[in-house]
Order: sequence, then C-alpha cells, then structure tokens
Amino acid sequence: MPKPSLYLKELNLFFTDLDETLIDKNYNIRDDAKERISAAFQKKFIIVFASSKTLAEEIYYAKQLNIPVIYIVENGSAIYIPAELSRKFFQDKTRKEIKLSPIKKEFIVSVLRKIEKDYPDIKYYSNSTLEEISLFTGLPTHLAELARKREFTETIFRGYASGVEKILVANGLYAQKGSKFTTIGGNVDKGKAARFLIKLFTRFNYSLKRIIGIGDGENDIPLLKTVNEPYIIGNKINLKDAKKVYSFSEIEL
Repeated sequence: MPKPSLYLKELNLFFTDLDETLIDKNYNIRDDAKERISAAFQKKFIIVFASSKTLAEEIYYAKQLNIPVIYIVENGSAIYIPAELSRKFFQDKTRKEIKLSPIKKEFIVSVLRKIEKDYPDIKYYSNSTLEEISLFTGLPTHLAELARKREFTETIFRGYASGVEKILVANGLYAQKGSKFTTIGGNVDKGKAARFLIKLFTRFNYSLKRIIGIGDGENDIPLLKTVNEPYIIGNKINLKDAKKVYSFSEIEL
C-alpha cells in the first residue's frame, strides 16, 4: 500500500485499543478495522495504538497493517515513536522512547510473590507457564511469548480479589481492568499518555484538528475522555458524549 505524505502543521490523531476493538476474540485484526484504519491513514490521520499489550505485541499488529504506528503500551506506561515518524515530525533520527511509569515489572512480581502466600490461586504471567498463559488468554504460543515481554506491568488472569487490591495499593501499585484481565502497574493510564503525546505535537507547532479515540473497556475511559471524538465498541462501558458503535465501519472519517 502506498504511504501518502502527511500535512505538516495540521494533523489528525487516531487512537485505538486492540483487544476486542482492533482485534477480535481470536486475536486477528478485524477486516472492517483494517479497512477503516487504512482509510484514516489516507486522510492524514496518525495512527496510535493504545493498549495494555506489550511493545512486541503492538509491533506484531502494526506490521500486518503495513503503516507507521505510534505505540502507547502497557496501559500508558510508555510511548514509543518509530524512527520514521520521529524523524518526520520531531527532527529526531532515532526512535523516541518516552517512559511514563517509574514502576518496573520486577518490583510488581516481588509484591505478587508475597501475595501468593495468602492467595495461592493467583495467576499472572510470571508465575504461569507458556501453556497456562495460552489457556488463560486463548493466545497462540507465538503471541503468548510476545505477551510475556512486559517491562512495566503484570497481568492477573485469576485470583484477583479485594484483599489482593489492598496489598497492591499499599505498595504503590494500581490496578486497571481491561476487557479481559486486570493489569497491575504504576499510576499511569491511556489518557495521561495520550495527553503527553498531544502536548508533544503542539510543542512542535502542530495543530491537531481531529482526535479520534476507540475503546471497549474500563481502562479505555481515560483515553476516551481525552479525545474530542470518542467511540465505544460494544456495551461494556458507558461514557457521556461517546458514540456507541459495533464495528469500525461506523466510525466517521
């Protein structure tokens, strides 16, 4: 697919969640989503993934779209801007890595290991085998491997309870509920990351005309409150002024 040049000074942003938004329950990109994102790119939108997924997972899906993508990973823990886009918009020849969370996965795991003494049924990436991860998530093995490459968060698949949450909070950790599982990390979210990115563009004298955001879970609400054109896929959440749709084809470009 040809890559049209983007207009300088006036830009549009297109933020999208991945699980059960861009991709279906079988972890494949939806056909209507692929068509809509391609159309958005042709209309001078910069595509931004905003997900609880790892950088490795997001890159995997971006390659299938065959367009440059900015990555907000692990529920807003970091922003990665590929060199191609960093050079184009920020005069930087290298990939930009903006780490917004001071928390590292290793610290979270150390807390969860202690929690396991009182909650032995708790399961998360670091105490699960690859086979268990595939069973819990439905991910094929090659995607389960990518999902384990976490830098800033851990994901609890089973055994999350109010007692667990209290211990996490006491250790300065925060829980965010996605469409499937609960992600544990720092005091970050997709909305904070989106606002950081928006401010970065404005500091470089770009005018952002349209900012679309798409999501389906509780952890998408901060993002949807940040953009000026929020869309909710499905019926899992409610948000005033957000438009509810059931497919990407209903998103106005």
